[in-house]
Amino acid sequence: LILAKDIKYKTYSIGLNTTPTKTKINGDPVLVWQALNIPPLKKEGYLPPENKVQNAILFSAVDFELEDSIRIIF
Repeated sequence: LILAKDIKYKTYSIGLNTTPTKTKINGDPVLVWQALNIPPLKKEGYLPPENKVQNAILFSAVDFELEDSIRIIF
């Protein structure tokens, strides 16, 4: 996750328990999450939908504007 400026965000982790390493590139904050040695899921006929069993980290901005006309705060 590369942030062009100090943007407040939320994360939601699915199936992972990891914390990011923090660095900077050209003065911009960079956060990197790593997931290593995750075994593949065994394909079975009646598994739940992929978004219910996958491993992921989701991101959402806390506050953002769209074209100065819509402002959304989570």
